[in-house]
Amino acid sequence: MASFVPYLCISASAGSGKTFQLAHRYIQLLASGVEAERIAAYTFSRKAAGEIFEEILEYLLEAASSEAEAARCSHIIGLDRSAADFEQDLQRMLRSIHRLRIGTLDSRIQQILNACSIELGLPARFRMVDMDSAEGIWMRNALLDRLFHPRRLPESEQQSLLQLMELSTSGQADKQLDRTLSSFIETHLSIFRNLPHPPPWELPSVPAAWTPLDRDKRLAIAERLSKEVEAFGLPAKGPQSALTLLSQCRDFESHSALGKIKYNSPLASGWLASEDGSFTYSKKSYQWPETCVKDLKALLLHPLALSWKRLVQQTCALGHLLTRYEQEHLYDIRMQGQLGFDDATRLVGEQTLLDLPEIAFRLDGEIDHWLLDEFQDTSPAQWAALLPFVDEILQDPEEQRSFFYVGDIKQAIYAWRGGRTELFLELQQRYAARLQVQQLSTSWRSAAPVLDLVNHLFTEIPDYEEFPSGAVQSWNEIFEPHVAANTALSGMSQLLELESAEDMYPLLLEQLQLAPKDAGKAILVRGNKQGQEISSYLRQQGLEVVLEGKSPLRDCRVVEVLLAALQVSAHPGDSRSRLLASMGGISDPGPLLLQEIEQYGFASSLEKLSTQLRFEEDASFSRQRLRQVLDLAAAFDAEGGGSVDHFIDRVEYARIGEYSRPGVIRIMTIHQSKGLGFDCVFLPVTASDAFGKTDSGRLVEGPTQVQADWVSLLPNKDMRSYLPAFDQRVDELEAENAFESLCVLYVALTRAKQQLSVLLPPAPKKEGKVTVWANWIRKAVETSGETGNSRSAFAHSLYQRGRADWDLKSSAPSEPLEKQPFNTAASSAPLKRYEPSQADDQKRSPAKAFRYIAEDGRELGSRVHELFEQLEFSDQLDLSAFFEMHEERSDSDAAFHVRKAVECFSCLARPDHFKELWREQRFDIELNGDWISGIFDRVVFLEGEAWIQDYKTNRTVNDKTIDHYRPQMLLYRKVLSDMTGLAEKNIRCQLLFTGAGSLVEVS
Repeated sequence: MASFVPYLCISASAGSGKTFQLAHRYIQLLASGVEAERIAAYTFSRKAAGEIFEEILEYLLEAASSEAEAARCSHIIGLDRSAADFEQDLQRMLRSIHRLRIGTLDSRIQQILNACSIELGLPARFRMVDMDSAEGIWMRNALLDRLFHPRRLPESEQQSLLQLMELSTSGQADKQLDRTLSSFIETHLSIFRNLPHPPPWELPSVPAAWTPLDRDKRLAIAERLSKEVEAFGLPAKGPQSALTLLSQCRDFESHSALGKIKYNSPLASGWLASEDGSFTYSKKSYQWPETCVKDLKALLLHPLALSWKRLVQQTCALGHLLTRYEQEHLYDIRMQGQLGFDDATRLVGEQTLLDLPEIAFRLDGEIDHWLLDEFQDTSPAQWAALLPFVDEILQDPEEQRSFFYVGDIKQAIYAWRGGRTELFLELQQRYAARLQVQQLSTSWRSAAPVLDLVNHLFTEIPDYEEFPSGAVQSWNEIFEPHVAANTALSGMSQLLELESAEDMYPLLLEQLQLAPKDAGKAILVRGNKQGQEISSYLRQQGLEVVLEGKSPLRDCRVVEVLLAALQVSAHPGDSRSRLLASMGGISDPGPLLLQEIEQYGFASSLEKLSTQLRFEEDASFSRQRLRQVLDLAAAFDAEGGGSVDHFIDRVEYARIGEYSRPGVIRIMTIHQSKGLGFDCVFLPVTASDAFGKTDSGRLVEGPTQVQADWVSLLPNKDMRSYLPAFDQRVDELEAENAFESLCVLYVALTRAKQQLSVLLPPAPKKEGKVTVWANWIRKAVETSGETGNSRSAFAHSLYQRGRADWDLKSSAPSEPLEKQPFNTAASSAPLKRYEPSQADDQKRSPAKAFRYIAEDGRELGSRVHELFEQLEFSDQLDLSAFFEMHEERSDSDAAFHVRKAVECFSCLARPDHFKELWREQRFDIELNGDWISGIFDRVVFLEGEAWIQDYKTNRTVNDKTIDHYRPQMLLYRKVLSDMTGLAEKNIRCQLLFTGAGSLVEVS
């Protein structure tokens, strides 16, 4: 076993245990005596940071649970530790929980910003704003309103910007101008911010012959050349093609579209390539008169020259616009103190006024040990903010501090937000003398059949002619075939090809139903629109799904109807909105709605209006969206309100997070799935899913890595073919985009633990382009010979490995680390932590160390508890009104349990000598040296006694059921006695089995 490596880089493939490595590195440092607040573990999302924190706790709790687990963890970290030692480490960590540095890179950067805010010119009370939230979008639009005000935008720039927007949106600008402007600015701003400042707004040089011609000269040249064309006697359609080309060049103006001129035609390419006027057409040679050669090229180059002139103007206009936008934005930051995380990152990276010891003092201590996760997604701006701290550690001559980073270039899918894989490799080269590098390719997540498909698709990718060779070369250099650590884990991988494109969603439904019922299922999509369509379809089929991430509020019919009613009240002439409101049950909101809003606010008025809405039969999702709109309205009112149009805009921009629960089908984008694993993964591939391309109209910089020689909007393909500087850059960009697309596909396919189902659209009649995902996949499996037997009424199998009747296994074994022991330090023993819901003989669940027992993840149980929390005494209850008030269908499962309890349990009525009632009362208490956490469902206090009542939704009750819950209830009794001073004999414990209608006294 090797000694502890202070400076370590781990390049780990999907499922090979990146978080496991990081968590045990953290535990190893703790065990060596390092204080928890001097260790930093940072990643990119709160969710991932929470998983790191939870895994560290889980492994520590497991190691502290028995000597056998302690020995196992000791082997992993290379230190000889007992269970008591690990309890000491856990106690030290928990005592420093308020000072732990486990979080996101953004949170660390915000801490530095807080420490340097005065030096950076920020107001004392600045705050961070999510720029993708409704508030952030509103702030951005307010800035755009100022920026594009006619009095502030020079007339000379207005026409160029309009043409620029048309170019950027391919002539398909959104009907809402503010949305188009916002998207236009944000698209180019992300590139602009990665350029050197100030950016070099110089463009590549063009040939001297690229000179626009005035109209009279073009007319004269075209007339003379047309006569010569007629004299050539070109065969077939040659004369007409030649005359059309000449007339297009003659009539080309600054507003004309260059793409309409066929520069790749035999005539155009032959004429431009000729030095002496000779050319070949239809295998026959021709010769232009010497006096015509110069004029011919001048006329042909006129559209290119004029288009280039326009591009220069648009690039300069964009440069002025982005520069002014940044100036306005920085002014807002310093005046209003509202900035996004990108702003914070850039400000910290540019901070030079304070040295590191001063910053460390202001941050209340230095970090001696850095652990960075998903490093391949780090942006240059983030790295600039962290580099001084890391560089200091990596140059420490005594090697008393450490630096550890882990990542996988194959999972680099965030280039669009600034992530640069070059940094991952740059660190290896920069600190090659000190930094050790380890490779991990054994998967502890996926079954062998899943990895078989991954290996088949990604090992030694052929260099297809139409696929960027740079991407293929880069990928083949880093990909190593994956090996399953748990060879006994069963599973299946399959490629299913549809017979008809319309059957994609029915096929998805069929495959979901064929998968094991208790398996965790995830559907991965390329974009939010596809996810919303799938979510809507599956909900209509009665399946419970969650569309993860932040979804728009306007993805529900009742919300659209409500907004239509608002629109009609403010704009009575909007007949389309009036019709939509009427179809949804709201006949005529009229001006009275405006009066109510003015008098009572949006929340109250909309709640009253919503009573007219027509809900579908299963309206749980619609009612959820309605509640969210009403919550948004209440917040809007609290801010001071505004016009109807302003409120509709707020709903338009609002994004609501949906969160998963066990047993629910999860739908998410591939980007959101990164770092997660699921028993079953379904990937519905569409015919439009393709490897990334570089579109005209985007901002690009020159190929020089250190300092760009030029910055320009990207011209169209015809112009680029005559400008080598652009051609070279486009080749690089095409390779980068294709490589990132390979990464996205790789991430999608490696989320599966046991079943991977890729659903392909029907094959094209002719051989399709290999740059399309579906065609690329088909081509890769042509020689596999694994056709399989598909259990589908809608598709046939192209590939299948493993067993269709695979056994569900929830976990795979953990991977040991190879590390050598180093010095440890002792500390005091911590409290053992218990939850009353765990029987005395049950093993503690470390993953639930900070969760209350009511959070059992079962939707029915959670809803039943929510309803009982609102119930005071049953003898004072009108059930119908109760269900209506709490928006619960009277025929739902949760309502059944409440009704059964009210009918069967007289102990829910108000008793004589009643003193106090607790409902859903949480507690944390130290009892006999143990730390006890939990929640009382219901406690009724009387004179000198109390009843503990605990709801259980079991529908059958026997002695085994009661014995299972007995330890929990007895521990509840001890806790309540300690909390209140009541003698245990005066506390009754009652189990209320709401499904069975049975009450059991636990003695």
